[in-house]
This record gives sequence, C-alpha cells and structure tokens, in this order.
Amino acid sequence: MIIKNLDELLSHGNIEGRRVVLDIMETALAAPDPYENTKKVVRLDGSKLIIGNPEIDFIFVHKKDDHIYSLDTRKIKTQLNEMPINSPAGIRKVKENLKKTHK
Repeated sequence: MIIKNLDELLSHGNIEGRRVVLDIMETALAAPDPYENTKKVVRLDGSKLIIGNPEIDFIFVHKKDDHIYSLDTRKIKTQLNEMPINSPAGIRKVKENLKKTHK
C-alpha cells in the first residue's frame, strides 16, 4: 500500500466516495509512471476535483452484506453506441447506474 494514512483519510466525510478515489489513486501510483497516469484521470476544474477520463475504463465493485454492486464503464459505453461517456447522455447513464444502488 502506497498511501500510508488510509485509515485517517477514511475516518470522516464521504467514506465510500473517499474509498473510490483512494483506490484510483493507489492504482495510479502503483503504475509504471504514476505521475503521468494520475494526470490522465485526475484534474482540477476551478475548485472541483474531476476524476475520470473517457479513454480509461473503470470497474467499480462494492460489496455490503449480501449485496454486490458493480459499475463497469465498458458496459455503459456499449449502451451509448458511439456517444462518448463524458457527453451529457453518458454522464446521465453513469448517474442512473449509480442511483440504482441507493434505492
């Protein structure tokens, strides 16, 4: 594990959101060139931290009790045909998939 204060970072705030971001960061930092790979998925837009890149596929799996939820951008991209996942329709599709877990 590269991030040393993981417990502290996950002790407050949006814990699940933080866990996702920290998993992404761990993966990027463990890659051959962590600086360049992190720049591909993380950017600052004014005061907002934007995480994502339409050219990179993300697979997110969340397990809680007996329930398993997964979000796979490859599947979403096939549903969008040729429309980019970072287009308004693509972002709506990602949000729809995420909302399914919070019913």
